[in-house]
Amino acid sequence: MIKQSLVFNGITKPYLTVLSRKRSYWAPISRNLTYVIGRPGALLNHTKTDVRVEEVSVEISAESAQELRKIEEDLADWLIQEEEKELIFPDETDRTYYAYIDGSFNANEIVSKGYGTLKFICLDPYKYGAIKESQISTDSVVIDYKGTVEGKPVFRFNVEEPLTNIDVIREDDYFSIGEPADETDVVYPERTKMLEDELETTVGWGDSPMTPDNGVKAGTMVSNGDVFYAANYGNGSNWHGPILAKSLSEPIQDFWIRAYFDVDCRKSDQRARNEVYLLGENGAIIGKLAAAINNSGLNVDAGCHIRNVDKSRWVLSENGFTKSKFLGYVTLERRGTQFKAEYGYDAFVDGKHVKYPQKEVLFQDIENSYQQKVAAVAIFVSKWGTLASPYKSTVRSVYVHRLNNDAGIPYIVDEGDEVVLDFERELIEINGEPRTDLKDFGGNYFGLKKGNNTIVINPSGLTGTVKWRERFR
Repeated sequence: MIKQSLVFNGITKPYLTVLSRKRSYWAPISRNLTYVIGRPGALLNHTKTDVRVEEVSVEISAESAQELRKIEEDLADWLIQEEEKELIFPDETDRTYYAYIDGSFNANEIVSKGYGTLKFICLDPYKYGAIKESQISTDSVVIDYKGTVEGKPVFRFNVEEPLTNIDVIREDDYFSIGEPADETDVVYPERTKMLEDELETTVGWGDSPMTPDNGVKAGTMVSNGDVFYAANYGNGSNWHGPILAKSLSEPIQDFWIRAYFDVDCRKSDQRARNEVYLLGENGAIIGKLAAAINNSGLNVDAGCHIRNVDKSRWVLSENGFTKSKFLGYVTLERRGTQFKAEYGYDAFVDGKHVKYPQKEVLFQDIENSYQQKVAAVAIFVSKWGTLASPYKSTVRSVYVHRLNNDAGIPYIVDEGDEVVLDFERELIEINGEPRTDLKDFGGNYFGLKKGNNTIVINPSGLTGTVKWRERFR
């Protein structure tokens, strides 16, 4: 007899053999009924789909009783996870469950073998087929969906010209972002890119007379072709390090500014503070984006600060949200009198830059205290006094966009942009940036029904892909 094991978290163990499985033929359901006096039977109020429980009888094989003791430790390390993991059974290799191990495993042991039952619970009660993908090259795509439960598609579009809207339409439902424009409407770009610097070189960046907060300018800033960092921090009793600045082509009123940081301290005597300053038309500091490790506890602080000659405030001040390192971004936006500040983490997933927003804060400048135009940005990379230099302290990129407020309908995407409409996560992304604010109020993140689903894409000429995964009861 061929021994069969299960796959959990992408791993199978040679010592585990599946003997039998007490399986659920479908995700358990319960009907909530309402009884009406004088009416026979009942009315269906709603249907509840409960968690799925899968029980598997297994044999654990070892060379000796002593080895069996080591196997039980390995079994626990393999199966006990803090997050749900993929689970594949040997009699159903084309279906995937998402499960936690539950309860204990009390094996009946005979010398070097153990017999018992593993109990898995699936908070998501459905099982999944393989991920499927179809190219979008015309104005419509037909998806032959074989699942028994609606599955949510993920659309990825490559934009070849400026657009004011994108629609994804099913026969009985639709999803839309932006606003369509007719021939008589005035259209304009929602944003104008003033600076998008990946900091591959210091060319174009120059000296700045500004004095950083609670610190001094010292040392030398360089680029390694990917990030700005301090070749040396110079000397100083407080925060000290190099500064480089860059002017915009013109001062801007409404803006969106983002800085990407990589700060990492490995020892308690290391300190790091990285800041991107916003400079006004007279060279004065009018705001900053910051990421720092200020104390021996290696707590990471991040935030956005705005100011004028007489007043200042932190729009976002997030202290001690993680330990020792921060690979992420800080964003500050001003549109009219409203400021929006945000921080988040970022990573490369499948070769693409993916952002994970953590917190967003709004501030209304009702007294018009912080309305100076932004004319330049400056980068300050620093350490504290005579303490050790940080393990890593870099600024990875700086983006500055002007927000346009013309009369008419704005372009929401431009040539070269990538748009992701993720109906599963209910997420809209443009170039990796969350833009759920663009969603049409009446549109829905609709699912795919069993059989042929004809999806119409508007406007015409959009190309890309649609991915989906079939779900089953």
